[in-house]
Order: sequence, then C-alpha cells, then structure tokens
Amino acid sequence: MRDWVPTNDPLFETLTQTVRTGRCIAVIGAGMSSPDYPLWEPLVSSICSTCGVRPEDSRSNDFLDLAEAARVKDEGKYRQTLIATFARKVNPVSAYRYHLLARIHFASYVTSNVDPLLVDVLSLHRNITLTAYPHLYDWRHGKREIYHLHGRVDPERPMAMPEIVLARSDFDHAYNPSETLLHSFLQHMFVNHDVCFLGFNPAEQNLRRILQPCRALVSQGFGLNVPNPPRWYLLLDEISSPATGLAESGIQLVKYPRTNAAFLGLDKVLEHWAEKRDPFVRMPGMQQPFDPATEPEQ
Repeated sequence: MRDWVPTNDPLFETLTQTVRTGRCIAVIGAGMSSPDYPLWEPLVSSICSTCGVRPEDSRSNDFLDLAEAARVKDEGKYRQTLIATFARKVNPVSAYRYHLLARIHFASYVTSNVDPLLVDVLSLHRNITLTAYPHLYDWRHGKREIYHLHGRVDPERPMAMPEIVLARSDFDHAYNPSETLLHSFLQHMFVNHDVCFLGFNPAEQNLRRILQPCRALVSQGFGLNVPNPPRWYLLLDEISSPATGLAESGIQLVKYPRTNAAFLGLDKVLEHWAEKRDPFVRMPGMQQPFDPATEPEQ
C-alpha cells in the first residue's frame, strides 16, 4: 500500500478504518457519475424543456413540482427523455471511479442514480445481484448487493422502464412508510450499519426526516454494553459547502482536496481505499516464483 494519504482531514483515518472493516455501506449519488450523466436539477430542466413546460404549468419553481408538471404535460416525452438521457455511454469518463469502487470491500452499494453505470462496471469484476425500487429488501446487506433506491433505467429493456422516483408525487409515494418499503429499508440501514455518502447530498428533506429519528434510535440503543454505534460519513471536496442540517442528522463531514474540476481528489481517495499500486514492471532474466504478498493483485 502507498504511504501517501489523499487528505489531511482529521477524520479521514477513522473513515478509512471503517471502510476497511468490510461492513460499511457506500451510498452513491449523482456526483459519482458526473459528467457522464446529469445532476438532478439539470436533468429536470432538460425534461421540462423537452416536454414544453411553461411557468403557468407548475405550482412552484421547486424542481419536484417542475418534474411533476413535465410528466403531466407530456408523459411520453417525459419517459423518452429519461431513456435517452440514461442510455449507456461508449466511453464513460467516470467509469474509473466505479472500477475503484468495485475493488473496495463495501458491504453493499446503495445508489439514488437511475443510470446503468454502477451495475455495468461492478458486473465486470464479480457476479452481482441487483435490487431496484420498489422491491427493496434489507436482509441482503453484507453480500455486496447493489440497491437502486429510486429505480433504474435498464438499457437492455428501456421501454419496460420501472417506477422512477423523480417528481413530487413519486417522492410522496416512495417515502410514505405505509405505501412502500423505502422508508423501512433506509431506517434499517442507518440504525444497523456504518454508511459513507459518496457524491451524494444527504440534505434532501425526505432523507433528513429519516435520519434524525434514526440518530435518536442509535443513541438509545448503544451504551456501555455495545460501545460502537454505527457511524455515518459524508465525503465532500473542500470547496463545496456542507449540506444543510448535517450535524443534526448525525453525519460526520470528511473533506478531500478537489484538485481540479473533474474532482480528481475523489479518485485519489478511492485509490487509497482500493490500495491501488503503480504498474508492476517485471524485469527480464531470472524470475522468482510468484509471491502474492509482494506482487500486485492478479
């Protein structure tokens, strides 16, 4: 393993040890797939433009309401835009990050993204099992399952696109604990597992409503007999402002250098966790037998 550390944040070593236990869950947001796929607000703006949404069509400028207005205005174009936007890319720029993620022993991968990149890349490394909204079952945590919280556009069957959580009514339904499993899935995850948010904004109001009571439940359930409660971290570049209400939600902030506009600093963190080595050059001449302790992973 390299001696360098990609950030001097005082909590980084604690987070690193948490990740290396193999019991930490990666929660992945749209920041990981950028610039291959749009962030949420540009996505909604693009859908509204395609569907011809006018100011009078939406009850507010909130992007949840704008997405709702676009679907009501022209559901056909709404779905076609999602299918076209989240089609496979020939040479995705952010694939390298996902290859690194595959080498890090996270317990599970939970994503709010609907693009195919996470599944496509991780399936190159191992056999995977995919679970997508609304069929979320938390008992498979620890088996390196992939969970798509808000649905997924399947490039193999784009016209059979399942439910996608994007508009106001989608979120109201998905996060209603009496209507879907999403609320209980997230509650169980936070109360029982360490979590690291990557390219994800945990300030979304529905998530905050789940996190705050989870923090109280964790405080009640852990004490002298069980001294290690689950910890939740947000990995964020040092230039960006932390999410609103982060401390109240019990999430600890760990910052890394942005380095450049492509967030190279995030790649350096993932390389560190993956224990990525420089290329190994085998010299000509007499060779010693292969030693897995000193040579790179095969």
